[in-house]
Amino acid sequence: MIAADALSVLIDDAADWAAIAARWRELQTRADTSFFLTWDWIGCWLQQSGVSLHLVTVRHQERIVAMALLHESRQFRHGLLRTNALMLHQTGRPATDVITIEHNGMLIDRDYGFAPVEAVLGHLLRLNPTAEFPRWDELQLGGFPSPERLESLADRFGLMTWYHSHKPSRAVDLTEIRASGGSYLDSLSANTRYQIRRSIRLYEKRGPLSASRASGVDEAMRYFDHMKELHQSYWAGRGERGSFAYPFFEKFHRALVAECLPKGTLELVCIAVGGQPIGYVYNFIHDGWVCAYHTGFRYESDAKLKPGLVSHYLCIMWHLQRGALRYDFLAGDERYKANLAKPGPNIAHVVLQRPLLKLRAEMWARQLKNQGRLRWPGGAGAPAAAPAPVIHAAAGESGERRGKALVLGDDTRSFLAIVRSLGRAGIEVHVAPANFASAALKSRYIAGTHYLPYWMDDGAVWLQAMEALLRQERFDLVIPCNETTLLPIRHHRERLQRFTRLAIPDDHAIDVLFDKHATRELARAVGVPVSPGRLARPDDTAEAVLAELGAPLVIKERQSYAFDDLHARNKVQFAGSAAELRELLANPHPAGLLYEAFFPGRGAGYSVLASHGKVLQAFEHHRQRESGASGSYYRVSAPFTPALAKGCAAMIAALDYTGVAMFEFRLDSRSGQWLLLEVNARPWGSMPLPVGLGVDFPYRWYELLVEGTETPEVAYRPGIYGRNLVPDLWASLSDARAAHAGIGGTLKLAASRLGEFRRVFTGREIQDVLVRDDMAPGFRELRDLFSDLAGRIGRRLPLASRLRRGRAQRALRQALAGAGSAPVRLLFVCQGNICRSPFAAAVLAARLGTQAGSVSVGSFGMMPRPGRPTPDAGIAAARARGIDLSRHRSAHLSREEAMAATVILVFDDINRRAVLERYPEIRAPVLKLGHFLAEPVADINDPIDGDQAVYVATYGVIERAVDRLVTALAADRRL
Repeated sequence: MIAADALSVLIDDAADWAAIAARWRELQTRADTSFFLTWDWIGCWLQQSGVSLHLVTVRHQERIVAMALLHESRQFRHGLLRTNALMLHQTGRPATDVITIEHNGMLIDRDYGFAPVEAVLGHLLRLNPTAEFPRWDELQLGGFPSPERLESLADRFGLMTWYHSHKPSRAVDLTEIRASGGSYLDSLSANTRYQIRRSIRLYEKRGPLSASRASGVDEAMRYFDHMKELHQSYWAGRGERGSFAYPFFEKFHRALVAECLPKGTLELVCIAVGGQPIGYVYNFIHDGWVCAYHTGFRYESDAKLKPGLVSHYLCIMWHLQRGALRYDFLAGDERYKANLAKPGPNIAHVVLQRPLLKLRAEMWARQLKNQGRLRWPGGAGAPAAAPAPVIHAAAGESGERRGKALVLGDDTRSFLAIVRSLGRAGIEVHVAPANFASAALKSRYIAGTHYLPYWMDDGAVWLQAMEALLRQERFDLVIPCNETTLLPIRHHRERLQRFTRLAIPDDHAIDVLFDKHATRELARAVGVPVSPGRLARPDDTAEAVLAELGAPLVIKERQSYAFDDLHARNKVQFAGSAAELRELLANPHPAGLLYEAFFPGRGAGYSVLASHGKVLQAFEHHRQRESGASGSYYRVSAPFTPALAKGCAAMIAALDYTGVAMFEFRLDSRSGQWLLLEVNARPWGSMPLPVGLGVDFPYRWYELLVEGTETPEVAYRPGIYGRNLVPDLWASLSDARAAHAGIGGTLKLAASRLGEFRRVFTGREIQDVLVRDDMAPGFRELRDLFSDLAGRIGRRLPLASRLRRGRAQRALRQALAGAGSAPVRLLFVCQGNICRSPFAAAVLAARLGTQAGSVSVGSFGMMPRPGRPTPDAGIAAARARGIDLSRHRSAHLSREEAMAATVILVFDDINRRAVLERYPEIRAPVLKLGHFLAEPVADINDPIDGDQAVYVATYGVIERAVDRLVTALAADRRL
């Protein structure tokens, strides 16, 4: 390979376009390049934009080996910063750059690799400013693929690098499919195959499905007009402008179609059903590389019809049969791309900056501004805003990044402790939460927030999104904070660990420590005491079990979470009598039950960081309270209990364990006895206490896994209390209610709890959330507390129910008016989508009948547990009212459905919070169905645990509320 210093670079004004075109086309034959760097695209851009340019020519001896075109652009950012920028094959003007070049770069002879880029960059830095070519501050490379090599090159030249945008791309490797001997459909997930086949079947009921390519320029222009109409109609319905709102976009592409369609380097395809178009696809073609550039689809109210999937599928099959090499969906994280194609290179808008003071200041300001900015890679319907820039300081500067981690979770306990620990150590922390309204996401240490779909069905959608995120961001470590994220990562360990390190135990440790029975067996084997107990047997009777183990009896599922049902936590339950035990045993327990005798005492935790079976650091805490749910929210650091330390070390050694873990014990201070309850082989809720006392488990864990550093043990202060303030306050209220203390008892309890706060002023209490260097999460949590209290008080005020009904009706009218002439989509959403929402949707559909017009109805649940039927009692109660729910199966409310909804109707506060926490950016109002009743009710409770009479009563309330909703729709003339 030729070295950069063997190449000569010339930069002059691009004046003789005919000569440039000839040289460009000749070099094009020796380059492996995309359509965007052919003279078809570049020449059309030059002709239509009319900008003045500098021609960059790289020669090896007399041979031209690389070419590029640079435009000078005066940038004015933030209202005060002026920079001189060089733009590669772009103008720097949004109205012109809207055509969006991709796979951009220099046109390079395939035999010369990356050397011409290095030669040009060095030449630009050495170039003396002149009137014709003034000093430049930054070089902007839009649509640049796989920018990793560019980063390292920039570091060598002392340049700062940041990404104005950074998106994944997706492509179908057609040669790989032909070589496999299988079909394209076989390469897709089962869910995508099903959606394509179902959509094709539904379309073919209307008539033959066809894909026709424009045979001439006139026909292509007709297709182009129809594509424009469909495209703009779709984006206008979403309140956005669409590509064709920019005149240059249409001007450029009409010229490009006229020039390139006769050459066969461009195609416009009409997909029709029975002669009626359902979509148009606009593709570029160069050397077997097909780029799916633009589309326009006719969307309908029936969500089962997928014009985009079907249209691209037909185009892919056509090119597959005709020998194309690749079908490229280009940059973007839309769901359909993830469904139809595999990850390709990341496409970035890279900015290389000289280390000038004004640009350093901008870099620092950008880092502050983008703390916690929300990004959506890997999910469908992602926002169009550019992602938060990733800053790479020039080598040797104090701002040089030390590492990058992804933390999965959103709680204010272990998750927030990990985010703060890594952030304080200079690690760039990104997060992927389930609850996007969590107070923890306000942390100043969060550099990026990403959307990941839930693990559902076969997990294919989750895996695609996770792989895309890991490819794009190149994390050094991924830390799941709970089982619902850890178990899917464990399931795909081999695939995911190709992209990053995974902060999870090895498979043997997971098998033992995530199974309570296996944990007990290991503890017994190494001499750690456990409570008397055993696995349940089919011939057990309640009386015999209680006689054997005594009452109260502790009943546990073997696993807290089952992998095939990740979103239902198995709870620990207690039985004090044979009747209670018989009731518990009547429910199915697929994972198996474990019985344990109850052991009185105080809860204690022994936390460790271990490496290959050796404990590097330990920390012991005791729960300060055990009543109600408050025990885990208030605890105290304690000196080591030697027996606990010895037992934990023995279990860690037996497993050859690496990572963090927290052993839960019971200590009886009167007898001195103790025993093991379970082991949390993942981050735990009390982690903020050791972190606050200098036992920095998260960062030392990062050092161990990423850098291989085994850090020495540190001491900590015993007798320091840790409190998670807001949950502890709620738990205190629950304790008072549970004790039926009355006013006097409640005041006494409150005085006792308030007295504890004197420890704050004596330096003996620290807060989990409200900390000095990161106040925003604590303030947000307190704000949410007061908002919740105000809402509870407001609901008790006179006339409150009527006011709620009025607000709901106004919100409905505004949403319908906002929809204009577009189809209206009404969604009923409850928790599981098996009882309330399917019945409400079926009643509304029955009431609408043939008068539905442009109104469509759907029902979903917020729990990601699809495929479940309605309970028998619900089916019977619905049948009595003329509604058949026997074939209903639950469906999860996806982001796509939530974003497409006109109105979302829920049944209680739990449903409303669940929708807004998962999809805070939706535009549809989230209204309670009960507010439409003549006498509004706050909640229509879930009948899931009730008998037939409860279902009958609940369905009666829902039916009356739906009738009132129909009246409101009719008043708005939607029917």
